[in-house]
Amino acid sequence: MTRYLIAAALLAAAAAVTGCAEIRMGESEYDKRMPHWRLAMMSYTFRNFSVFEAIDKTKALDLKYIEEFSWHKVGGPYGDALFNETASPEVRQAVKNKLKESGVKIVGCYVQAIGKDEAASRRTFEFCKDMGIEYIVCEPDAKDLDLVDRLAGEYRIYVAIHNHWKDVNKPDYRNWDPDEVLKMVQGRSKWIGLCADTGHWARSGLDTVEAVRKCKGRIVSLHLKDVEKPEPKAQDVVWGTGIANLSGVLAELAHQKFRGVFSIEYEANPKDNMAEVAHCNKYFNQVSNELAR
Repeated sequence: MTRYLIAAALLAAAAAVTGCAEIRMGESEYDKRMPHWRLAMMSYTFRNFSVFEAIDKTKALDLKYIEEFSWHKVGGPYGDALFNETASPEVRQAVKNKLKESGVKIVGCYVQAIGKDEAASRRTFEFCKDMGIEYIVCEPDAKDLDLVDRLAGEYRIYVAIHNHWKDVNKPDYRNWDPDEVLKMVQGRSKWIGLCADTGHWARSGLDTVEAVRKCKGRIVSLHLKDVEKPEPKAQDVVWGTGIANLSGVLAELAHQKFRGVFSIEYEANPKDNMAEVAHCNKYFNQVSNELAR
């Protein structure tokens, strides 16, 4: 436990205030020893399975929250119907029923495209509102953020800008750099922030703790990952066994009094990764409990 407390103290001394309006998700009252943290399952972990099956797997792992993605097939009697604005009222209700029966709440959704067209973007926000989704994870173009910001405030749904890895074959792609994403959200409303993907930061050779520190007050959610080495195609590994320094990330977020969602996005072994995901869940609980004490 001591090493986490020392890490938190050192990070507290070095933390800088960004000057952006801070984002605070979750309940107003929470355990004063710890921020209000929720651990969710990013269903892309179970991309080889349907939405219904992903919900079952989330429940089996004793997790109460799930983040979906917009091209996920619902499955069951609804087959190839997708979890997005094209889903019929019947499909939507079936997913709502499944979630309620399972005791799992959907908190977020990764959307591939948003902001290009107002009518299409509104349909996405309306779908998310209908499903009770709190935040949309996406990578909109900077020039489209005026519209995205306006709709986020109108629908009261957070937008979390995601980062992939640094790709030498895509020199125009800049979301891998938190400084660039912070420039995008600077001066915008509290409804726009970041979805910090720690695995992609580590793949890009970044110091994940320093990146989290820079983004203080603007992180909506995290895709928590650990990876084996600082390379674009590095494999996901069980949390705490790779180079992403997740204990340091959690200590920094505890210092920041972060209130939001951590999603388990474990991309390795997609056909049968329940054991690895269970270890990640256990690691998160151990570290967060030590920080609470």
